[in-house]
Amino acid sequence: MKIQLSLTKLGYYYSDIDGKLNGFETREAVKSMNIALSNGNAMFLDQRSREILVYLADLYRFNDILLSNIDDKKSANIKIQTALKILGCYHGKIDGLLGKDTKNCITEFEKNNNMDANGELDKREKYTLFRMAVEVNNRSIDDTKKELYKKVNQQAAKIQKLSGPADKSADKSITQKLKKPESDLEFSDSLE
Repeated sequence: MKIQLSLTKLGYYYSDIDGKLNGFETREAVKSMNIALSNGNAMFLDQRSREILVYLADLYRFNDILLSNIDDKKSANIKIQTALKILGCYHGKIDGLLGKDTKNCITEFEKNNNMDANGELDKREKYTLFRMAVEVNNRSIDDTKKELYKKVNQQAAKIQKLSGPADKSADKSITQKLKKPESDLEFSDSLE
């Protein structure tokens, strides 16, 4: 499911997210991504790409949680725990229960951001927490996508290195001809 979610967010997968990695649609999406990343046209993922897609799915899921409209207390707490986890404070299970660890993280967040450190978030503090978490998470998504696409840039650099500097002599002769007054053009110049 995580791989399908990442493939969907990256624009390669358009079917239902059903967890069937060996399904035709998923394999076609993997093939499309591999072609786009210059990994050939295989319908399977190399280990590095698989790990990146799984991690990327977690980051996308975090964004979905942070940007969701919440209706109940447990969902609101999950959003708070997710934000604290993204900011590197909370290391516990995201379960929607504001226990001792979560409250300690809230207090730490408040102290680090010059807020009243009482372990309770008011509306302004929640807004600040969520805004900061979204910014950090979006940077993580961008960095992870860059890691996925890094292989393409490395391969392009290898191709350029192997092909050597471009031959500019043809461009020079055209430029020189364009600089000549029209009367100086020879008959052969006009036919080229």
